[in-house]
Amino acid sequence: MDTNENNPVMRNLFLCLMSLCFMVFTIAGTGELIAKDTTIKGVRIGLNNDKTRFVIDSENAIKPSIFMLANPRRLVIDVPNATWVGNTVAQSKGAIDKFRYGQWKPGIFRLVLDLNAPVKVDKLFTLNPSSGYNYRTVLDLKPVAQSIFLAEVDSLKKNRKAAVPASAARNTGNTTIKTKRIVFIDPGHGGHDPGNLGVVGIHEKNVVLAIAKEIKKSLDRVGRYDVRLTRNSDFFVDLRERYRLAQRVDADLFISVHADSFTNKKANGGTVYTLAETSSDKETALLVRQHNNTGEIGGLDVETESPEVIPILLDLAMREKMNASAQFAEVLLPELKRSINMRKIAHRSGPFLVLKDPVVPSILLETGYL
Repeated sequence: MDTNENNPVMRNLFLCLMSLCFMVFTIAGTGELIAKDTTIKGVRIGLNNDKTRFVIDSENAIKPSIFMLANPRRLVIDVPNATWVGNTVAQSKGAIDKFRYGQWKPGIFRLVLDLNAPVKVDKLFTLNPSSGYNYRTVLDLKPVAQSIFLAEVDSLKKNRKAAVPASAARNTGNTTIKTKRIVFIDPGHGGHDPGNLGVVGIHEKNVVLAIAKEIKKSLDRVGRYDVRLTRNSDFFVDLRERYRLAQRVDADLFISVHADSFTNKKANGGTVYTLAETSSDKETALLVRQHNNTGEIGGLDVETESPEVIPILLDLAMREKMNASAQFAEVLLPELKRSINMRKIAHRSGPFLVLKDPVVPSILLETGYL
C-alpha cells in the first residue's frame, strides 16, 4: 500500500472508503446498547375542547424535561433512560402538525413536536396504570397569543442545562502536550435524526457511523494520529457541539461524514464541501438547509450566536481556516478519485453550520448517494 508520506491522512482515510463503498448497503446495527429504565409503548394525540392533548404511554413512570423553540415552533420532550418500543402512529391533530422521536444522546430519549400555532403547556401530569393502560404522561397544550408563546419559550430556555454527550466526553480529554495530529471524524445525524433513507431501508445515520468507525480503524493502524469520533453510537449531537468538541482539544482536522440523497435515482458520486458565506449552487443551498435544520431538530437555539469572540479577530481567523479547508479539499480530491466515483463538480461550498468552527480546518464529505 502506497501511503504517500506527504499526505498520509488523505490516502489512509480514503483507501478505507474505497473498500466501504462496496458494502455500504449491507451495514446493519445501531451501535452500543444503552441501559434503559423504561420503555415508551406509544403516543396519542387528541383534542380536549380548545386544547391539544399529547399522551405518552410508558412501562414505568417518567419525568420528562420540556422546552420549546420559536422558529419554527417546536416543543421538545426529553425522557431520561427510555427507549421506544411502540408501533403507534399517532394522527396529527390540533396544534401538533407532526412529531418525531429517537435517542438524542446516551440516557436521553427525545420527542419533538412540530407546532402549527403558538401554545403553552397548560398542564403536565401522570396517570397511574388502570383498566389495561400503562403509565400515561399527559401534556395539554393551550392556544395563546404569539407574545405569550415567546415568553414561554424564554422561560423554559432559562431552565435548560447544557450537557456534553457521555461518549464524546470520554473521547475528548484535554492534554498539555500533543504528541500526534488530532483528527475528528463526525458521523452525521444520529438518534432522533435518521438522515436519508437508503433504497434498501438503511438509514444514513447507521451507514455513516459505520464508515466513520472504519476510517478511525484505518488511521489508528497508521499510528501517527489521534483519531476521535463526535459520536460512537446512535445518539444525536448538536451541530455546534460537534465542532466545539474539536475546538476543546485543539484538533488539526475535522471531517463530517454523510451519505447524500436526491430525487433523481441516477445521481451518484461523492462530493467534498467546504465552508463559504453563500452556497455555490442551488443544490448545495438545499443541502445546507437540510443539514442546518438538523441542529434545530436537536433543540439547538440557532437564533443566537456566541458573543465570546471579537468580530474582527473572528473574521480573520475564519478566513484563514476557510483557506486551509479549501486547500485540504483540493489535495483530497485527486486521492478520492483514485478510489471512489466522484461527481463532475466534486468540490462545492456553502454555509454549513457544522463547519463554522473559526479555527479547525474542516470539510463535509458526502460519500455517495443512498
